[in-house]
Amino acid sequence: MKNYFKIAAYFVFVAGIMGISASTIFALSGGPADGRTGSPADGLKTCNDTGCHNSFTLNSGKATFSISAPDNYTLGEVVPITISFGNSSTLKHGFELSALDANDNHIGTFSSVAGDNKTQTSNGNYIKHTSAGSSQSGNASWNVQWTAPADGQGVVTFYAAGNEANGDFTNQGDYIYTTTKQISAAAATPTA
Repeated sequence: MKNYFKIAAYFVFVAGIMGISASTIFALSGGPADGRTGSPADGLKTCNDTGCHNSFTLNSGKATFSISAPDNYTLGEVVPITISFGNSSTLKHGFELSALDANDNHIGTFSSVAGDNKTQTSNGNYIKHTSAGSSQSGNASWNVQWTAPADGQGVVTFYAAGNEANGDFTNQGDYIYTTTKQISAAAATPTA
């Protein structure tokens, strides 16, 4: 009888550890923690150097990872932005994006496109994939919105980190990429 309790306790312990590990792995498919865009405000951290997806050197994969946005913005304007992978054939993808001013402070506010369940925001400072948004195979892309500040801020730099994942439900064998895009405040139109 004594051995029965030991065996039962052992199985409960192992099941608990496996449950914690599995929930951690699956939770990350719903988006990375804030502060993994590779920006100066994030201490240049990505999921590659924080012990999460570090099988390969940063930006060493064969895919392309990019941010598409207009070159200029108008104060208070909602700016459409696309984050995308090219030349990719993996089963899962993810990203996180932030915007910084010239002093490396977060600027503007991110939001998801209405009716789109592929992205989510965190206090407007970061936007990232959701579980549904990570389930894109091949050349994945996400459309997001950034609302520019109402007062003049000059050049804004967008920082993004992307995950090209093999879909094996572990953090191993995945490539992490970084990219940036700068846009400038449009010159004010003089009034008569």
